[in-house]
Amino acid sequence: MKRSRPWLGLSFLLACLLVWQILVTVRVLDARTIPSPWTVIAAFADKQQLAALGRQAVASLERLALGFGLAAVLAIPLGILIGQHQRLFRVLQPGLEMLRAIPAVILIPLAMLYLGMGTPMKVAVIAYGAFFPIVINTIYGVRNVETKFVLTARTFGYDRGEIFRFVLLPSTLPWIFSGMRIALSLGLVVTVAAEMVGTIDGLGYLILYGLRTFKVTQVFTGIVTLGFLGWSLNKLFLFVQSRLIPWHPDFRKEGR
Repeated sequence: MKRSRPWLGLSFLLACLLVWQILVTVRVLDARTIPSPWTVIAAFADKQQLAALGRQAVASLERLALGFGLAAVLAIPLGILIGQHQRLFRVLQPGLEMLRAIPAVILIPLAMLYLGMGTPMKVAVIAYGAFFPIVINTIYGVRNVETKFVLTARTFGYDRGEIFRFVLLPSTLPWIFSGMRIALSLGLVVTVAAEMVGTIDGLGYLILYGLRTFKVTQVFTGIVTLGFLGWSLNKLFLFVQSRLIPWHPDFRKEGR
């Protein structure tokens, strides 16, 4: 088995930063619109700026947690229910597919009309964006449980509750976690978009305010922070996933 080589990814990142620095230094890139990586790194070294950036990141993570949590609480039971009942699947599947095709960002103006411009609007839009990857994956996870496993459990005298706990749920969990992983990244995107409207905190607000006031370095620090948060959340999710589904070989490898 090949060992992971994190230094390869780090080397590529450092090479990209070096090329970026050179392009700014030789003035191929205008430092007034694209600051050098050294300038961006120096902004993170400023304690006052770092503290302000941390507060904005915490505000974004709080909204993401609320929206993502709401989506998971609604989507997982509904997906299991739809997946278990063929008639219900036939009735709801077309509507779910149509709604899934509507980007959550497009619904921000409509959400503002009904929910105002505060936190409820943002949480609702985030939940909408995160809901469909989870519910669709859950539905197809349930529907893809092999019939022979269910029949074998019935042969051994398992009732419906035991079949759900020991057969259906373990077989569906990898699908659910895959949907939640996709939903987490989509939720972060929607969070930033929602924070660009009618709010005074969050990374989305920070980036938009930086653009409006021509504080380009602030814009780039916000973008870099978003990238780091996305990477960190993905790694944390994979770690939790590998612990909760230790029997799945693919997830076990990803969690390393």
